[in-house]
Amino acid sequence: MMKMMSCWLLATLAGALCLSAHGQALEWDKRIVAGELSNGLQYRLVPLPKAGGRIEVHLTVRAGSLDETASEIGVAHLVEHLAFYNRDSRGQTVRERLLGAGWKQGSHFNAVTNYERTQYRLSPPQGNVQLDLALETLAQLAGPATFSETDLASERPVVLAEWREGLGTFQRMNDQRIASQRGGSAYPHHPTIGNEKAIQTARLASLYDYQRRWYHPNNMLITLVGDLSPEIAIAAFERHFGALPRAALPAKGERELALDDQLKVYRLQDSQSGSNQVTLLYRLRTPASSAATADGLRERLIDRLTAKATLRLLQQAPRGEHLSAYSLQKMRIGRDSTVVGFAATPRGAQHPEALRRLLGEIERIRRHGFPKALVDELKRDIRQVALAMQGNERDKDLREWLIQLDEAERQHLPLTTREQRARLSLQALDSIDPPTLQARLRAWTDAKDQVVQITAPTALAVTLPSPERIAKWRAQWRDSPLSATKLVAETAMAEDPDLTPSTTEGRIVERQTFAKEQVEHWRLSNGDRLVWLKRPGPDGRIALRIDSPSSAAMATNPRPAQLSLELMSRVLPGWDEPRTQAWKTKRALQSSWLVGPGRMEFQASAPVAHVADLLRFYHHQQANQDLHPALLQSTREAMQRQGQRPDSVSRQQAAAWLSLEQATTGPTAPADLTPIAIVTPWRQQAAVPVTYYVMGLLPEHELEALVRQELASLARGEALASATASPLPARAVKTLPIGIEPRGDLKWASYHPLRWAPEDAAQIALLSDLARRQLKSRLRDEARGVYSVEFSSTLTPGADHVHSQLSLRTAPKQLDELVALAEQTLRELPLSLEEETARRLRAQLAQDERARRADPATQLARLQLSERQYGDPRYLSTQTALSEHVSLASLQRLARTLIDSEHSLQLRTVPVPQP
Repeated sequence: MMKMMSCWLLATLAGALCLSAHGQALEWDKRIVAGELSNGLQYRLVPLPKAGGRIEVHLTVRAGSLDETASEIGVAHLVEHLAFYNRDSRGQTVRERLLGAGWKQGSHFNAVTNYERTQYRLSPPQGNVQLDLALETLAQLAGPATFSETDLASERPVVLAEWREGLGTFQRMNDQRIASQRGGSAYPHHPTIGNEKAIQTARLASLYDYQRRWYHPNNMLITLVGDLSPEIAIAAFERHFGALPRAALPAKGERELALDDQLKVYRLQDSQSGSNQVTLLYRLRTPASSAATADGLRERLIDRLTAKATLRLLQQAPRGEHLSAYSLQKMRIGRDSTVVGFAATPRGAQHPEALRRLLGEIERIRRHGFPKALVDELKRDIRQVALAMQGNERDKDLREWLIQLDEAERQHLPLTTREQRARLSLQALDSIDPPTLQARLRAWTDAKDQVVQITAPTALAVTLPSPERIAKWRAQWRDSPLSATKLVAETAMAEDPDLTPSTTEGRIVERQTFAKEQVEHWRLSNGDRLVWLKRPGPDGRIALRIDSPSSAAMATNPRPAQLSLELMSRVLPGWDEPRTQAWKTKRALQSSWLVGPGRMEFQASAPVAHVADLLRFYHHQQANQDLHPALLQSTREAMQRQGQRPDSVSRQQAAAWLSLEQATTGPTAPADLTPIAIVTPWRQQAAVPVTYYVMGLLPEHELEALVRQELASLARGEALASATASPLPARAVKTLPIGIEPRGDLKWASYHPLRWAPEDAAQIALLSDLARRQLKSRLRDEARGVYSVEFSSTLTPGADHVHSQLSLRTAPKQLDELVALAEQTLRELPLSLEEETARRLRAQLAQDERARRADPATQLARLQLSERQYGDPRYLSTQTALSEHVSLASLQRLARTLIDSEHSLQLRTVPVPQP
């Protein structure tokens, strides 16, 4: 028997009473159909008729690594893996059944475990016609465990490979952060993947014990989104899950932080990390901010405003010679625990002084609070967003719904409508003033449980300040006559003038029309070319792409050129970065620079009404000849904060790979950032003729006038000589015995000469995906040596070669075996192809192409490819026949280009030899 529940009653299950001391409960979006089966299994579903038959379904088990016992480390994650070995009445495992039905692991079925829950995710390739298969699969995953000792032995190497893959500097530093940030709780002792010893020694009985405790319908939630009627879905839930029995659940593992009302000081260091920071954490309980009520929403709004206002004042505080930046972060842990972190970035080993100054700035804000003008500005921003949300309940796609429903489950909050959030936010804003925010900041910083994290590179000798010394600094600041932070408003102009139009004008000296492709060519008097695709641009905007050829030196080491473009394009002449960004934001302009093989590219877009602003923006950018003084220093500091030591393993790997590719220089270091080094590549690109690609609909006479004034008027010099193709690298293998992890890392590449043609490029993309799946099958499922495989093959325009790349991580002793197996798999790929493969790939390409031909961004990219290769837009008219070129013979021919034994590189990183 099934009992139905309305959406508002489901909020009760999420932990909020309809009418409670915390106010009226938030309501679930009425588009969400929610209920519960008689055995306690909850469901939430969103019917989306526009999803075109697609559905996605998640099964959430409300148990994760925090629910392990002390002897079960890593067991929650192992159960997630082994659940796919559960067998049906015919003895077939879940995984075998899905693979046999044509599902792909990773894209069609996957699972994830975290501290609090385990989630199984299915995306049926045939959509709603496979609803029963999907739910039957989930019921089999949720039901009694039937995996065996043999299954555990088979899957254990894969889990070890997953653990091994996650090792690294980030993981080691994150372990230290968790140990200090969440000290005294269960979190540091229950990493979601476990550890090597736990994975190696886990017993089948422990997996069964965990599964029997937590895998029950009254501890589960099904989320289904897609093209399906609620009646059909609910009946299917009952049919597949209704027979699972309810069971008594043990007490959950503790999710909250254990507070001890003490100040603790930790050092966070790693031999590979260059991170340099001092962080002061306040740990406290904030149940009011987690309430699923209108008052809870108001509390969260106060939290948000307090954090933003505090950060603004910190960013405008004087920094002096001891530190370069302040920051603030607030995070919620469990249901009611909060950590508020204030951080300062010291220069060098000035950690104690940076902490002392950070304490002073916190005391300054505690004492004086927040300027009314600042609070009003922040409230105004939120009010504008809320007003825009009212009466604007936009549709969400399938993926958005899933993400938001999962987030609602994680936060124990209902997923409300935009209208409700906007209405309650506007009501709450009226009752929030500067004293409200000051009181919230004081509540945070009155917390007795505090943690100081001193993060420093190993090369820096930093003395940790004692809790007594920190208390003394606090007392000194409390007794000091601190003045309020002088609020300097974010850069704003007294008026918002248009950019000055160019005072000179060029000409359009030649035109050519390609009616079939809806393209026009214009040659400009300064040597530039313009290619206009007269079709609607992405999202109805005007899209602009500008190809600027780069020198051979830039192609060899593109990083300085990329850095030059990033910095020089941030500001307009005579303006600073905030003013430039504010001007662009008001006009909804988007722009960026990219460096690729043999060229630099400007990518931008604008609403049709602001196309003149976009072209003037580019014109003024090109006239910029000097680096804004503030950008160089801020970039140096940002690079120093990236957290990578100059002698780190990753930097040595990058340098070794560059040497294999016969490059001459390595990654740019902060010391290389001189003004002339930054400005030179920018001046070089501004001096050579370029090709403009414009996509969008606007009156021709308007575009003509703007092109003559803003583009043809730019001064250009001589075109760069055509770059000769670099010779393909010869076969080379290099081994670096520098690894500090117990694993072997492989980076492999192959280069095979082949002239670019669109039909070949499309088929190589298909073969790349096929090869990746075969490599994963051989290396993971057969050899049990890896968890994931990264592989791609592309036919590179301009370079005229097929570039294949493979990377993987495995046990050092398996590295030789897996390299040989990977190369064997690629060599055998042509032989594995059959007529049925060609038919399936041809149909897949035909289906994919229908979407690509309707996608403006793809069409603009193909126009660029065609112009670069042929000097005309023919690709736009021949693309309709791409799938017709797919045949078994062509696939076999092209599959042989994915590996070239004469032109391949291998970089292997293995652990440092033990003495």
